[in-house]
Amino acid sequence: MQDQKGKRQHPNNAVYRPLDNERQMYIDASMSDSPFVTMQDIAREAGVSQPTVSRALKNHPSIAEETKQRIQQAVKKLGYRPNPQVSSLMANLKTKRQNANVDKIAFITSHPTENGWRSHQTFTDFFEGAKAHAFSRGYALEAFWLKEPGMTPARFSRMLYTRNIHGVLIAPLPRTMGHLSLDWDKFAASTIGHTLRRPDISRAVHNHYRSMVLALRNLRRLGYRRIGYLMEDNTDVRTFHTWLAAYLVYQHTLPPQDRLGVFQFHYNIAKDDIQKWLKSERPDAIVAQYNEVLPLLLNADVSIPDQIGFASLNTGWKQDDPAGINQHQGRTGEAAVDLIIGQLNRNERGIPAYPRLLLEPGSWVNGPTVRRVEPGAQRALLPE
Repeated sequence: MQDQKGKRQHPNNAVYRPLDNERQMYIDASMSDSPFVTMQDIAREAGVSQPTVSRALKNHPSIAEETKQRIQQAVKKLGYRPNPQVSSLMANLKTKRQNANVDKIAFITSHPTENGWRSHQTFTDFFEGAKAHAFSRGYALEAFWLKEPGMTPARFSRMLYTRNIHGVLIAPLPRTMGHLSLDWDKFAASTIGHTLRRPDISRAVHNHYRSMVLALRNLRRLGYRRIGYLMEDNTDVRTFHTWLAAYLVYQHTLPPQDRLGVFQFHYNIAKDDIQKWLKSERPDAIVAQYNEVLPLLLNADVSIPDQIGFASLNTGWKQDDPAGINQHQGRTGEAAVDLIIGQLNRNERGIPAYPRLLLEPGSWVNGPTVRRVEPGAQRALLPE
């Protein structure tokens, strides 16, 4: 079949052009009137071989910087762009391969002990979600401990690089406002949560703001009106104050007489302090950051849910867990892996000029710590 210019044309309106290496490709004629640019074209322009072009575009360390720059100049001159269909095909082939060596992504932890992070359910959920998702994409996720005796950031970076590991996932740090020194130019990287402040790299985070809104909305649907917030200060910093921000915005929408003060504490709650706050603010429901706050309230002689409803912002592992928000931490781990794989596929390394932020939503789960109430009825149960 011929078009008006005498070129053979595919029935689906795709122009057929033989390539220099005798491969054949159909290009949608509506996409561009310019000739299709191949790696062979770039190789001729730069005066190198086609495999050299391929390695240079992947930023392979075996290619000299001068050669990489010459190839990049040829790329810009010829207007080369990767074919997204070919990229998708190669990613699919990578995922399905069974017998080749599997590329690894490092899950980097920095707790005082090598397995200290495994004692936190949230951390293990992040890891397991990321590991399963990496496997489904053709990668293996392996945990590495940054605090190993004698280990330095430079040595750690060399160790990963010599093992041909180019993707690193930084687990939440044990301390807030943390920083981490690696040879970042060698790696595609992401982190989970807000604890890594320097450098500012792409991150996957639970949408804490939306989860507070979701918890308040569901408590109100159950009939609760005076909803208080118990806030542990260290966790507030780790979540970038987003739970607090959402709660204060909610309070601002209420009439002044219905607004409650936040009860702030540090790790533990003194019985006298919480009783004083309950008497002053008279909440009919309480939102807290995690399940462990519930026994502190019970220890203060608060009857849940007969007297006061309780919702946790991180719950949902067991059937008898408190009502509140299931954060689905595994999905946050998945999102962090996707950030890394995207960089690897685009041959991006180093600290990005504009880091990406992926927010993963949670969902409301019912539990034995709340019940449906008539507005105003709950308040009568509170002690004077």
